[in-house]
Amino acid sequence: MRTTIYFLFAILIFSLSSCSEYGEEIWINADGSGRYQMSQDMSAMLPFIEMGIQSAKEKMAEKENEDGATKPKIDTKKLLSIFESGKVDTTINIEKLMAQSFEKDGKVYSRAAMKEDMMAKMMEDDKGKNVSTEDQNKMWTFFEGLMDMKTRIQYDKDNGTLKNTMSQSFKNPKDMLFGNFPELMEVISKYSGEDERLSDPAAKEAMEKMKDYFPTYEVGKTSIKVKRKAMDLSSVDEEAQQSMQMMKGMMGNSTYTLTVHVPGKVKKVSNSGAQFKGSTVTWTMSAMDMYDVEKDLNLDIKFKPKKGIKY
Repeated sequence: MRTTIYFLFAILIFSLSSCSEYGEEIWINADGSGRYQMSQDMSAMLPFIEMGIQSAKEKMAEKENEDGATKPKIDTKKLLSIFESGKVDTTINIEKLMAQSFEKDGKVYSRAAMKEDMMAKMMEDDKGKNVSTEDQNKMWTFFEGLMDMKTRIQYDKDNGTLKNTMSQSFKNPKDMLFGNFPELMEVISKYSGEDERLSDPAAKEAMEKMKDYFPTYEVGKTSIKVKRKAMDLSSVDEEAQQSMQMMKGMMGNSTYTLTVHVPGKVKKVSNSGAQFKGSTVTWTMSAMDMYDVEKDLNLDIKFKPKKGIKY
C-alpha cells in the first residue's frame, strides 16, 4: 500500500507544477458527463526541468550498474528519452502505459484484472489487510480516472518551449481529474499507520488542508457550482516558505484560466472576475491568486438548459 500512496503523490506533484501559464477547460453535458482538459505552458521552467531530466538519467544509469538492481516495470528511461531529439510532439496514453507494465508479468490486461491484482497486492501488506471494501473502491476509482487520461507533450529545445496538455473523458464530474481526491486523502490518512512520512502530525495536517485545494463541481439542472479554496502556505516550515518565494519569482505575471462550457445558455455568474458568452464561462486570474487565502475562488453559474445538449 505504501508504494501505491507514493505513486499517487508523484502524480499529484506533477499536476500541480503550475509555475507557468496554466488553464483548465471543462465541457459538461446535460447528463453530467463530459470532457476535461488541463494545459500548462512550462517554458519558463525549462532550464530547471532539463536539469531534472539529466539528473534522473544519471541516477538510472547508476542503478543499472548496481548488482542485483531490479528493473522497473514502467520503462522510465524510455519516457525520458522522448526529450533526446530536442523536438517532440507526442501523446501518451496512461492506460496503455499501465497495461504494458501489467503485461510484463505475463498477465492478460483488462481493467478488471488490474483491479483484482492491485487489491491482492494490497492485502499482502499487513496494513492493507485492514482496508475496507468501500475504501478499496475509492482508491480504484482514482486509478481508473488516471487510466482515462492522455497527456500531450510538446517540446522544442531550440525555441525554448515546453507544453503539457492532459485530457480526460468522464461520466460524472466527481470522476474528473482529482475530483475524488478529498475522499482519497481520507483513505490515505486513515491507513497511513506507522509510516513516519505519512503519520507525522504535520503531514496529516497538510493532507487535510490539501483536500480543499482541489475544485469540486456540483451539477444541477440549471446551475453548476465550482468550489475550491486557495492554498494556505502560512503554516509550512521555513524551507517550504523559501521554495514558495522562489516559485513566486518564477511565476512572474503567469495566469490561471478556468473555462466551463455548460449544457445551456449562461444567464449569471457569481464572481465579477468571470465573463460569459453563450454557453461558455471564462475566468482568468493571476496564478498567485491560487495561493491568496483572501481571494474567493468559488464560482456559481446559472444557465438556461438546452435539452439533450452534448459537446
